[in-house]
Order: sequence, then structure tokens, then C-alpha cells
Amino acid sequence: MEIGLLECEPCPAKFDSIEPLRLALRALQAKFEVILSAEGWSTAHLLDARLWLSPVPGKDDYCATVRVVLVPTVGEPIECSVDYRGGKLPTKRGRS
Repeated sequence: MEIGLLECEPCPAKFDSIEPLRLALRALQAKFEVILSAEGWSTAHLLDARLWLSPVPGKDDYCATVRVVLVPTVGEPIECSVDYRGGKLPTKRGRS
């Protein structure tokens, strides 16, 4: 699942009918903005902010890997990937 944190509606259209998911993704988006603010940033500093959640084969529905890419208005994109336990994974751009 791909989630656009800067989009008006972060929930992907194909999951729009799942209200708990839609509400949870809106809450995640709001928390993301709080975290940005605490770091002295705002959404105006970003061109894009995306999360990708991928299920882990052989694990339950709560286990996923997460990849995030932030594209600032100035500077290089920032990318980080973690496994379902919070351990860092290699990134495609070699950044974390």
C-alpha cells in the first residue's frame, strides 16, 4: 500500500470504503505534521512524502515492512526502510 502523506486524502482510493483505515491514515498524516513541526519543518518544506507498507510473507497481518521517502524542496531525498520490528533495512538510494 502506498500512502501519500501530503495528499488531501492519504487513504488510497481502493481502500476508501474501509472507514477505520481511512480514519487511521488521516490520524497518521496529522501526527506526521506534528513531528515535522517539532523538527522545525512544515509540509511547505516538502515536495513529496510517501510511505509504502508491504506485508511480510509468512507473518500475520500486523507484520509489515515500511519504507518512507521525503523529498525536500531543497536538498536530496531522504529514505528509510524498517522491518516489522523496527530494524533498519537497506534502502534503494543508500540513504537512511
